[in-house]
Amino acid sequence: MVELFGRLDPIDPAYRDRDARLDQLDAQGIEGAFLFPTLGVGMQESMRTDPEAACAAFRGFNHWLEEDWGFAYRDRLFAAAYISLVDPEWAEAEAKSLIERGVKLMCMVPGPVPTLNGTLSPGASDFDGFWGPVAEAGVTVAFHSGDAGYRVFSEAYGGNREFRAFAFDTLERCMSPDPTHDTIAALICHGVFDRFPKLRIATIECGSSWVEPLVRKMKKAYGQMSTAFEQDPVEQFREHVWVSPYYEDDLVGLQELIGSERILFGSDFPHAEGLTEPTDFINDLEGFTPEAVRLVMKDNARSLVEPL
Repeated sequence: MVELFGRLDPIDPAYRDRDARLDQLDAQGIEGAFLFPTLGVGMQESMRTDPEAACAAFRGFNHWLEEDWGFAYRDRLFAAAYISLVDPEWAEAEAKSLIERGVKLMCMVPGPVPTLNGTLSPGASDFDGFWGPVAEAGVTVAFHSGDAGYRVFSEAYGGNREFRAFAFDTLERCMSPDPTHDTIAALICHGVFDRFPKLRIATIECGSSWVEPLVRKMKKAYGQMSTAFEQDPVEQFREHVWVSPYYEDDLVGLQELIGSERILFGSDFPHAEGLTEPTDFINDLEGFTPEAVRLVMKDNARSLVEPL
């Protein structure tokens, strides 16, 4: 390990203990935080050929998460339960169980849903048994970047399809397919928001560079064949989807596309690519009104863990 990463400092208690984490939030001037799995977002793809094992792993993870962190500890730490749709009946049962246990957030990786017979759109009606209870309960589903199986594209150019933690593949990063772009497109075009108008979706650690191309494509598609949509797809996006951009992104441009009401302040702290002081994100909100800054830095996130 020393050869790979150098000599590591002892793990901070705040990364393992929820009360220590709250002390850290106090020191950082942060009221609350959403907590997402790190390497957990590679589980689905790594077990795509064994759905039974995958579901057992997700269920075990969620029980550990509930016991160690809680789903809404002191109404400040909101740990996102991890869900996969590889088995629709399991996903429905797990969602209902989590809702009964007080979950506020559920997390999935973007991308098509792997099955033993190929892949399906997350917007397919096969998964309505999951989306329905989640929407009615007002639980937000967050798509967190992870192993979406999209390395099949770089594999076609000689890349490696196998997931490797912390590996950086320049070709993969520079190719055009974007699983977040395609996932939100699938949810809209396949009518999930038409069937479940209360559903709230967030995108986490996916940046926002995919938003403008998707909005542009949906505008064109709606203009060319409006009768194929029950509603304006861009307006559906603005109503149902919250986006957490990277601080390096065009934040003013994002505000123009979806409004400040749908932008979430986020930091990958304590990871190296995150801000050392998470609240420094506010320094990148130049051009935002004080009211918009408050929405981005606090109120939008708070609304996602409150009842509809």
